Amino acid sequence: MAKKQEAINIELKTGNQLLDLRVPKYVTVSRLKTLLVPILQAKHLVLPASWRLVQTTKHLVMDERTLIANYPIADGDRFEIEFLEETK
Repeated sequence: MAKKQEAINIELKTGNQLLDLRVPKYVTVSRLKTLLVPILQAKHLVLPASWRLVQTTKHLVMDERTLIANYPIADGDRFEIEFLEETK
C-alpha cells in the first residue's frame, strides 16, 4: 500500500531570492504562511505587514482556509510572496 506523501518540495521566491523548501501538505494556506515567517526571518528576509502567498507554476487562486493537499500542487512547484499595498 502506498504511503501518503506528507510534505512537498517547493521553490519559494521572495524579492530576488529563491529558496528550496520542504513544506507540509496537510496545513491550510494560512498556517503555511505562519510557518514560513521564522524560516524567512532566519534567512534575514523581512516581510511586510501585508503579504500573500501565490502559487505561480499553475496560476492557482488559493483560499487561505483550504488545505494545501486539496490543490494540484506537486514537488517543484513555485510559490511567490506577493507584497500587498497597505491602505491608509
